[in-house]
Amino acid sequence: MLIFKQKLLPVFFGTLLTVLGCSESSLNNQTEIIIPKLQYSGDGSNASYSEAIITLEGKCLYFTANQTNFLPIFATQQAYWDSRNDVLVVDNKTYKNGDRVAYGAGEASNIDLDSYSWIIKPNSACVKNNSIIINKLTSPLPTSD
Repeated sequence: MLIFKQKLLPVFFGTLLTVLGCSESSLNNQTEIIIPKLQYSGDGSNASYSEAIITLEGKCLYFTANQTNFLPIFATQQAYWDSRNDVLVVDNKTYKNGDRVAYGAGEASNIDLDSYSWIIKPNSACVKNNSIIINKLTSPLPTSD
């Protein structure tokens, strides 16, 4: 019986370490998506209605419209990436990669990162030429197929 335990014990611990190693490895490989956030200043206006698709590229979340990616910068009450559920959470509503969203804002443009007081500054790898400040996300208008 002692010989049996001596042979199985290393196999058991080897298997356990392999499983734990895989779990730890998969956690370390999980991408941390940083959602840029400014101070909430009210809902803003949806006078200039626009739509885009949520697009993930590596650690970056973009909105895509007319085949152009732009970085959304949220000035909402709440905005963060829930990595456990792989969803964007904005004001208690969840959005997945590929979802169509609507928002009221101007055109995407270059943004001077130094001219803002950040709650969460954008990941420098995600900053492109086009950014847009989002005050509110709304449901897109129904499409007629």
